[in-house]
Amino acid sequence: MREGRTQMGRPKRGDDTGRLRLLDATVALLETTPEALIRLETVVAKAGVTVPLVTHHFGSREQLIGEAQCQRFAALVTRDITRVRRFLSHTDSVATFRGGLRQLVALRLKESRNSFVVAGLIGATHARTDLARQFTAHYARLTAAYTQVILDAQQASIVAEEVDVRSVANVITAVLYGLSVTMLDADVAETDRIADTATDMLSATLKLPAA
Repeated sequence: MREGRTQMGRPKRGDDTGRLRLLDATVALLETTPEALIRLETVVAKAGVTVPLVTHHFGSREQLIGEAQCQRFAALVTRDITRVRRFLSHTDSVATFRGGLRQLVALRLKESRNSFVVAGLIGATHARTDLARQFTAHYARLTAAYTQVILDAQQASIVAEEVDVRSVANVITAVLYGLSVTMLDADVAETDRIADTATDMLSATLKLPAA
């Protein structure tokens, strides 16, 4: 008998084991497979559960994939917050802050999967208010991290005083998540050129003084 089932084949009340296994299996598949190509039969086989358990916990394949994408996005946001603090916190000059921006841009250009996670989530949230709330909450966490490091840089006279910090933080978050979607076939030289251009654009948005 598979875990999380009663003898009659119904899920145990209050048992989330099957739900978690389905989410883990879907997240793993999304790392290597476009969501449109993921079959429910493949997910349940990987999770070691049955199709009715998907209906019980998620209602549909689309909801399962949407929640899995949201879980991936949460992990990406947590990692990116760590990077933001690493590259942009406690900077002591315009050159250091700009260099941190350049490193964030370069990493984003190498990680096209971030854009596809966001695109998949946006598609899923059109029909699911609960996913939209989760997506917005995770996105806000990252924007808040940018807001804090920009405020700190503003207090250190690195970022211009007249900059609307929260608006700029939203712009930077959107730009960095959108960059990689066009970079799938770019070579190294093209990636470097775009990284330089994007860094210049973000620096101008922040009104960084000349280094």
